[in-house]
This record gives sequence, structure tokens and C-alpha cells, in this order.
Amino acid sequence: PQGVTRLAFVGGSYVMGSGVSNEENFAALIENKLNKNIEVLNYGVGGYFVIQNTFVAVHKVPVCKPDYLFFFIHSNYRARCLDNFATLLLKGTTITTPYLTDIAENAGIKKGMCHLEIYNRLKPHIDEIIEWSYRSILESCVQGNCKTSVKVPVLVYLPANANLKKDEDK
Repeated sequence: PQGVTRLAFVGGSYVMGSGVSNEENFAALIENKLNKNIEVLNYGVGGYFVIQNTFVAVHKVPVCKPDYLFFFIHSNYRARCLDNFATLLLKGTTITTPYLTDIAENAGIKKGMCHLEIYNRLKPHIDEIIEWSYRSILESCVQGNCKTSVKVPVLVYLPANANLKKDEDK
């Protein structure tokens, strides 16, 4: 809508607001604290990690033509990305992204391998997978899928609760 700035938040369960009501997740809190000309579109999905969130950012978010795209990651995103990709391959999920199928092929992933072997074979490729994700999202925005004149998505790092120290432990 004219006169409204749209912010798209993409991420996993932290963005979705796992464990809190829809009115209490941080996307809703931000929208309520900012002026009425801000609309926050929450694309957070529990269990989604780098691969699925890249798909969401590139294919689903552009439908709403946000002014800004915020892509959230957390301290465990690398390990979870590997675990998630290994699980997708283990289940025989069709991977439609040629870059990711090439990584699986180059890693020597074969049908019948256990999860741990797939995980360990993908591990040397984690930086490539993460780079593919960021590059795909940036290219999507540069191609005009985000309205922002800057055309640069914002990467936001959220520390995972398990990694936060209690005051007495600092």
C-alpha cells in the first residue's frame, strides 16, 4: 500500500515466534512499536533453515514487494543447515536447485547412506551452501524483487538462547 513501508522477515522458529503468541513474536512487537506506516511480514517457519529460507526469500517474499528484506540466522545455523540438507537427501526429497544437486553429487552422496555419512560428506561444502544462499537472495533483490532502492537484503544474526550466558556466568 502507498505510504506504507513493508519489512519482510525470513527465518526459522525464532522469527516465527516459537513458544510465544502471534502478538508476542518480535516481528509483531516491532510492527506495534513503530509508527502505523510500517508493516512487518513474518515469513518465519519453524524447522526451516538456510535452504528452505532461501527458497522463501527468492520465491515467496517478492509477491508482496517488500521495501526491505531481513534474513535471520542464528548461532547454530551452519550445523542445522547441514543436518537439514542431509535429512532432505536421506528422505529422497527432490532438490530442484542445480547448484545444490551439484554439491550433493560432488560430495559423493549416494542412496542408502546413513544420515551421519551424508552430513560428514556435506560438511566441507557448508561455506559454499551458505554463500549460494546469500548470493541467491541478493540477486533476487537486485533483479527488482524487492522495492528498496538500496537493493541489499539485511542479514541479521540472532544468538541462540543456549549460547547466551547468565549474568552470574559472565
